[in-house]
Parts: sequence; structure tokens; C-alpha cells
Amino acid sequence: MKNWGWKNWTMAVLMGLIFVVAGAGVTYGVLAHKEPGFAHEENRWDHVPLVVACSGYTPADQGSCNTTEHVVGVINHRLGFEMLQYHDSMVNPDIAVTMNAPVDVESAGPCDQPGECFELTGSGATYDHCDMQTMNVAGGGDLQLLVVYHGFGHCLGLAHDDHEVSIMRPTQRVTPDRTIPPWFSDYDRGQLRDRYNP
Repeated sequence: MKNWGWKNWTMAVLMGLIFVVAGAGVTYGVLAHKEPGFAHEENRWDHVPLVVACSGYTPADQGSCNTTEHVVGVINHRLGFEMLQYHDSMVNPDIAVTMNAPVDVESAGPCDQPGECFELTGSGATYDHCDMQTMNVAGGGDLQLLVVYHGFGHCLGLAHDDHEVSIMRPTQRVTPDRTIPPWFSDYDRGQLRDRYNP
């Protein structure tokens, strides 16, 4: 067997240390992360499926509603039951989505940055309406899909989650290799199923 020499041994030890430190970091991140779940444990919708309707801020933006309809299908598929039901009519939906509103439009709900604004209202322990607007989503496409999915999470009552791979993280972004899937965590799915699965 050929003698490795000090350079090869040094590289092997260095690589081993890198793997140990990386493994410890991942383990710490997984163990230290606390799943936030719902923003208000006592509040809930009193029926499912929730009727979703979408309109463009202007008639030219109406095509953007295809993203909303697609996200409704993805969420239902991921949850394994019909949580949301897409309708073309804006007459009394549970969740009203307005696509591509300008940033300077007044919003009744919180809107601390361009992306999405929402207002989830209710009386007592039940929600009765959610309004969502997408605003200034540069580039549309994948980022718009993430923003709409995130907004639906709020409309269903989910809180922000700082975890890097959660759709509920406060700031949405598309990774260069698109490896982060746009969906709820397993914990969020479990919470939504427990609360709403008929």
C-alpha cells in the first residue's frame, strides 16, 4: 500500500472536520426549530371547502388568476382533501384574491413589504372572510406562485415560520436551482388536516 503522506492525511482530517461541523449544524437546526402552527389556536373556519375567487386588479391582469387556481389545486392535493374550491364569480367568496394590485393601494390588512397583503376577519372563534392582494411581485411566474401560496397559508390561519424551507417564512424567494418546494411543511399539513379534514 502506498504511503499517503502528510498532505493527504491533512486533507482527510480537514474533510472529516467539515462533515462533523456541517452535521452538527443541521442537527442543531432541526432540533432547535419550533413549528409555529396557527397564529391563533382558538380561531378557525367553521366550514370547508372554502370558496376562493380571484380577479385581476385591472382586466389586463385577469390572466394572473390562473396562478391562484393552480395553487388551490396544489394545496388540495397536498392536504388530501378539498380545503379550497375555486369559483369564477367574486360573489361572496370566503377568500377573495386580487392579483397585481399596485403597491400604493390602501390595504385594510397588514402590508409591510411588496408581495402580498391580507386581511383575515372573523367574529368570536370563527373566521368569516379573508382578502388577499398580490402587489409588485417582480417577474411573476414562480415567485408569484410562492406569494399566493404563502397568502393562502395566512388565510387558513397559519403563522409565519422562520424555517428556511417553509412556505410560511416571512420573505418569499425563488432559489436559483428551484430546489425548495412551494408547499406547507408536514407539520402544517398535519395541523390543517386535524383542524379541517371533514
